[in-house]
This record gives sequence, structure tokens and C-alpha cells, in this order.
Amino acid sequence: FCHGMMMGPQRMHFLLVLLASISISHAARTSYTNPVLGNSTSGVADPFILKYNGEYYLYSTGDPVQVHHSYDLVEWQLSGNVFRSNRSSWYQCDLWAPEVIYDNGIFYMYFCASLCSSDFLTNELNRRMGVAWSLSPLGPFKDSGAPISSFWGIDAHVFRDGSDGQKYLVYSFLYEYLPDYLPSMGTGLVVDSLQVWNKADNNPSSVSRGSEAWEDKDGDPTNGSLRYTMEGPATMQRDGVYYVVYSGGSWDMPTYALGYVSSPVLESGEGINGTVWHKTTPPFLRSYTDRVAAPGHNAFVKAPNNIDDICIYHARVSPFVSPGERVGFVSRTFFNGGHIHMDQPTIAPQDAPDGPIFQDIFHRNDSSSLGPNYKQTGGWRIDTHQACSTPASSAIVASAPPLADYVFEANVKALSSQATSSPCSGLYAFYGDNNNYINASICGSPNNLDRCALSVSGVLDSVPLASVVVTLPFLSDAQASAPSGAPPCSLAYHQIIVTKAAGQLLIAVDGVNVFSQIYKALWHSEGYVGLQTPASGAGACYDGLALTPAWSDSFLQGAMWWTANGGTWSSPAQNVLAQVSTAKGTFYTTRGILYDTQYEFGVDMMINSVDSTNSTAGIVAAISQTGEDIIYAGFTSTIWPMANFIVTRVNSQTGQTSQNITILPRGFQRQLFHNIRVVRHNNLFSFYLDNKLTADVFIDFPSPSIPGLFTTNARAMFSSSWYKHTLVPGNLALNGGFEDDQVDGGAGTTATKGNAWALTNAYMSMAGPHSGMRKLVVTSGTKGSAVQTCSGLGPGAYVLSAYVNCEYSPFGSGLPLCSSSLQVQVDNGPPYVNSTVNTAGAEWTPVQVAFSISPGGDAATHTVTVQWTASAGLNAISLDDVFLQ
Repeated sequence: FCHGMMMGPQRMHFLLVLLASISISHAARTSYTNPVLGNSTSGVADPFILKYNGEYYLYSTGDPVQVHHSYDLVEWQLSGNVFRSNRSSWYQCDLWAPEVIYDNGIFYMYFCASLCSSDFLTNELNRRMGVAWSLSPLGPFKDSGAPISSFWGIDAHVFRDGSDGQKYLVYSFLYEYLPDYLPSMGTGLVVDSLQVWNKADNNPSSVSRGSEAWEDKDGDPTNGSLRYTMEGPATMQRDGVYYVVYSGGSWDMPTYALGYVSSPVLESGEGINGTVWHKTTPPFLRSYTDRVAAPGHNAFVKAPNNIDDICIYHARVSPFVSPGERVGFVSRTFFNGGHIHMDQPTIAPQDAPDGPIFQDIFHRNDSSSLGPNYKQTGGWRIDTHQACSTPASSAIVASAPPLADYVFEANVKALSSQATSSPCSGLYAFYGDNNNYINASICGSPNNLDRCALSVSGVLDSVPLASVVVTLPFLSDAQASAPSGAPPCSLAYHQIIVTKAAGQLLIAVDGVNVFSQIYKALWHSEGYVGLQTPASGAGACYDGLALTPAWSDSFLQGAMWWTANGGTWSSPAQNVLAQVSTAKGTFYTTRGILYDTQYEFGVDMMINSVDSTNSTAGIVAAISQTGEDIIYAGFTSTIWPMANFIVTRVNSQTGQTSQNITILPRGFQRQLFHNIRVVRHNNLFSFYLDNKLTADVFIDFPSPSIPGLFTTNARAMFSSSWYKHTLVPGNLALNGGFEDDQVDGGAGTTATKGNAWALTNAYMSMAGPHSGMRKLVVTSGTKGSAVQTCSGLGPGAYVLSAYVNCEYSPFGSGLPLCSSSLQVQVDNGPPYVNSTVNTAGAEWTPVQVAFSISPGGDAATHTVTVQWTASAGLNAISLDDVFLQ
């Protein structure tokens, strides 16, 4: 363990030493730093990301509109220009906020624009929303010829309801455009039905109007200049609740920020004065430090693993000359008890968006085979970056292990056929063997290719399943009103997402949930996934495959998929699992059979009743397959003087018990829902409470494990739990930004409670950090150090990175270059030295050094020393954002 945790026998340790410096442990990882796109000469404003066939396309404000392409949401390449304004049409100027959706073979770009005029009112009052279309995400896009609404509107956002496929237009509406509203009202958010792609219903309902000080144009509603601004809506749907995230205030002010409203219904039917939506205050994403300002105008997209919600937004990074110098940030989004959480804007290194364990976008040379990752029957080929087959062909993903819980994505389309048989494309939603499988296919009607349906059939335990056919009217409706040249729905690509969670199978088509069925025979059954082309039609093509071990549970079936060890676990209300026994003791329940060493698990929970002064509830972070080794993590019911977050490891075989205790802020309320999340990467366990890193601990836990829920002398309720396998391990430099429980102090400061570092001739400072609120300062010429010891280091190659600047005394103009170098030494081996870093003045400069730990030997303690050397004449060396990967 680290952070002062009690330690039992350990196999391996890692001693991290900073001499103007640092030290740590790990396994390979992927990280990134924001901004991911844009700079002072080429900005990114109002970004929007489309995911299509497993790849990402980013569009942003500009004339012309440009598109960038990425595979991972971090590395972006400019693909070109896709749309321009037209001085002879209605969209002459101010081409803003393009958003692109894919629907049944067509890409629709929704945007806003205005007339060009030297008269401000003419320009301002003629802002309208429009749509252009293309057969490719790379354009070019062709305008539909007219605005989609007769009302003033900007920032058109199209949302497809995942429950029925209905599309809605959410946008920023000028209330003072109406005759009975005061000029000071400004803009608010409204929603309107979008029955056809190029025309809204022109019957908007209110979503929200300005009411908060930060939503005022200058952040001060008391100075007589009141005019609220709400713009840039982005909609999400979760557990039966709709969320609209918006930008409030003036885009060029530091008070510009992201807030959200929520509602159980999207369109209230109450018209422009509706009051159904609830606004949550204050904003959840705002200017956090002087380095990053005015985050706003966001959009959401799924990560490559199809699990995590990723937010893309723009912000300004200091120094900047003009407020228009906006750049693109990406960050993961979390939910807790109906509330949205995100890390505040930072330019510090962080975990990259997570990926699947298997992915194939077929970007390889044309071939007559799919390659060794598949077990193939029938005829297969790689054809222009897609996999295509003849009828009655199958391809099982053989390189991935069989799984009991997973999310599988495949993008499918049928090939054109002159025959009267139905053109079909499909997949194996589950494949155990020839006597245990379930397939799902999208087929067009033989007499009307514009009519599509999902067919689900299969065999379990050698018994044929009753076939289920689900019509897909939202595809047919899209085709009926599509521009000329749109393909029939069966011949267009469609995304199929299969979720197998224990014995439940769910299928979504193009983001719409269309199939849900419980098969108890699948509960503990592990299977493969794959592609399966029906015998009818002329064959099919496939693209963008992705497989992630994962499950989520909102407890709609109560404790059906959980295995209890003591206590009474029931479902007293929808979406809730409760432990209701009043008996004293520790009771737990677990879910799943995938014993793993790299995963994330989380749950929303609250303690609603206690039966002892020693009451705790939370998650089982890990339990071994034998059940003899368990790690519990949860918060106590104590409210005076303070509640605690406790991590407890109990090994019944050795009789050892160890604990880590973190004191929670005064006023913590255990009767409210809180989110507890653990990320396990081998022996590193990172615990988050309400999305804040609360404990980072190394535990010598050699066994693969599954997670669960527990109570000790308490009754508690749990909601919205989830699990996923992770590929990206966390940063093993504990408190790598020097943020937690640190205070300014002079040289010689020692580690205290949450401080992971023991300091010698070094101190924490709040003066000009690279990111966050603090940095580490090591005095020059004294070999200052910061040391921490952790377990779990294994053999392998590592890269240690950090940011450095050189502080002169006194500061002034014309300062010379600061020359420094970084050394890493493992045990008594030779040092690894990076190239010399030259920094002008006090500018932060990234540095990194690669080193390795050799395999072999016994359970030794590895001492890794990281040392800075710097040129003479410096007052001190500052370090920040230490990251090991």
C-alpha cells in the first residue's frame, strides 16, 4: 500500500525518488494532454464529433467548414473543407456550429448562418438554421435550399430518442423575437420535433431560459446590462432522464461555462412557456485556473470502447491574444445520482479514452480472407476498407476470448440484389457452438427495399428459439423523405450494438433500443461474437467492429444477476437494489464470472439506516475466486467530527487485515446518493468518490477478481452499477500533480496525511503551476528530493514524463536559456539520461526519459531515482504533472 497504509508481506516494491526529481512503477499505457486540436493561428470553436463505422469526424465553426479525422479522439488529422457560405443564398455570413448526423446512408450537416449586412440588426435578426447533405462524412455537403425553421435560431442540435427513434431539434431561441417578451430576456433553449430532415414542426417547447448570474452576457446581472445567453445545446439520455447541456454567458468572457437541465420528457407540450425541465446550478464545468478559461459549446460521443461518454468542448489556453483563440478539449463524462460530473479543464496529462479488447476497421489491403483473427466459413474478402461476404457466410471473432458480459459493435449493410429474396446483413450476437447461438439480421422487404426489420433467431441447448421480427419504422421514415440518391435502408450502413449482460440480451440499431430479451440459459454462458450473412440476398459488407467486456445494471430485475453472501438483498423500488437486513455483520453480493486484473467498477449508493456506530457501506473492489481475499471500499455513517472513506483488505487465509482511511470533507451526507468507483490495474487500486480521486493504493493482490457491493452494520441502497474491462492503466505517479492535501511550505517539508511525497529541500507552491493549483519546487544546488514507495512494479519498459521550468531571481527581461537534464537510475544500474532541455525564461517545457526493469530475480525492492541537473544561476527548478506510462 501507499499513503501510510498498513502493509503485509509484499512481492515487489517501487521507490520513487525526486532529486529535483521523482520515482515510480507500472505497465504500458496511453495518455494525452489537452488541447487535442487547434492553436493560436488555427482555432477550433463549437466542435462536434460524429462517430461513423468506428472512426471519428470533427466539425467546427468556420467558413469554410472543415473536417478532421481520428481513430482514438486524441490524434486528429485535417481531411479538408466540406461546406462554404453562399452570398447569393440565405446563408451568406456567420457559418456557425455545424453538427453532422448519419441517417440511413445520408450525412446531414445542421448549421446556422445569417445575411451579410453592415447593419447590425439586419445581420442579427436574420439568424436561421439550415441543413446540408452528403453521401460521405468528408463531404462536400449540399444545402437543402431553405432554413429548416421560420424562427430565429442558432446552434441547431439534432437528437434521436433512443426509445423510439424520433428525431428532435434542440436549439438556442431568441425570446425577444416574440412580441410579448422583454428585450432583456436574451436567448434560451427550446425543442421541436423534426419529422423530416429539412423542416422542423415550428412548434417549439421551452427547455430553459436564463436565470443565473453566470448566464448573463457579462456575468453581472446587477449592473443594468442584463441579457441572458443560453446556447450550444447537447442532449443525452440516461436511465429514463433527458439531459441538455448548454453554454451560458458570453463566449468571450471568462464566466462562459457549461451547465445542464434535466427532464423525464423531452418535449413537454407546454409550448414556449413550459416549466418541466429542472436546471442544476452552479455550472459543472467552468474556468478552473488562469491557464484554461471559458470552456463551452460541447458535444458528446462514445469512446472507442462504446462504454464511456466523451465530451468535446472548446476553451482558451493562456497566453492568448484574442478571445477567439479557442482550442478543442476532450474529457470523460460521469453520472452520479442524476448529476453530471467532469474533471475541470486542465492541460495536465490524463488517461486516454479507453478502447475495446478487439477492434477491426479493415484498413488493410484488399484480400480474399479476413485474416487470422477470424474463424471463417463461406466467401469473405477485404474490399476497399470493409469486409464483404457472399450469402450464407460466417466469421467468428476467434482472437478474443469467450465472454459472459460484453458490448459488441458491428456496422452492417446488405449488397444490392436483382433477385426477389430479401437483402440481409447480420451478426452473431452470441456464439457458443452450433447448438448454442443467437444471430441478428437487418433485412429489407423483397418487394420494398425501403422497408427494413430486425430479425433475431437462434438455438440454445439444441432447442430452436422462437424467431422475433422487429420492424424499424424510423429507418423507413428517414428513407421516405431523404434527398434524391439515398440508398434503400437495407443497402445503407447501420450500426448494431449488442449488449449481453448476464442472461439479458439487448440490441440497438442506429442508437435506438429495439430488442430486449432475457435468456436464463445465457446467465453464466460464455460465448464469442462474429459476423453472419443470411442465405438470402447477394451478400453483405461490414465495418467498424469493436468488442468490450462490460455490463451495466440499473436493477430493473432486482438482484436477479447477483450472488449474495449474507444479508437480505431486495428491490423495494424501480432502479434500486437494497440490503435491508438489520442483523449486524458484513454482507456482500457479487456479479459476473469474469475474473480480471484490469477493470473499472462503480455504483451510485447511499446509507439509509445504520445499526451500529461502526457502520459502513460501499463496493467490493475485489474478491478472489476462492472468496478468501477481499478488498472493501466505502464510506462510514459517522458525521461527527467527520465521515471517513475506508479501504479494507481482509484475507481469511492468512488472517491479515489492513486499512487505509481518508477523512472526507465536513458536512458529507451519507443519506444522499454518492458514486463510488474503483479502477483496478493489477496491484494499483484507484478509488473515486463522486468523481474525485479519494485514495490511490498499491495492494499486493495477485489474484484475478470480480467486484460487488457490501454493507457492514448498515442498510443501504444501490443504483446504476457498471463494470468494464480497461486497457488504459492509470498514472502510477501518485499525486502526480502535487494537488492533494498539500500546503505551501519551506524546504524540508515532510509528508502529511494525503501527501504521497516525502520532501527534502523541496516544497509545494501555488505560484504559477503548469496545471491545477500547485507545483513542486526543488531548490537549486541542494539535491532536493521527493520520495514515495509503492508496491507492484513489474519488469518492462517505462516512460517517465514531467513538465519543468527554471525560476530566475529576480525575474526580468532578456533572461538566458535554462539548461537542465533528467536522469533515471534503477537500483545501482547505469543512469538513463534524457536530452538536454533548454527553456526560455520561466516557460513550462515537457521532458521525458525511457527506462526499463529487467525480468528475473527474486522479490527485490527496486529503487528508481530521478534527478534533475540545471545550469548555474538559477533560483530553483519547478516540476509539475509527473506521469509514468
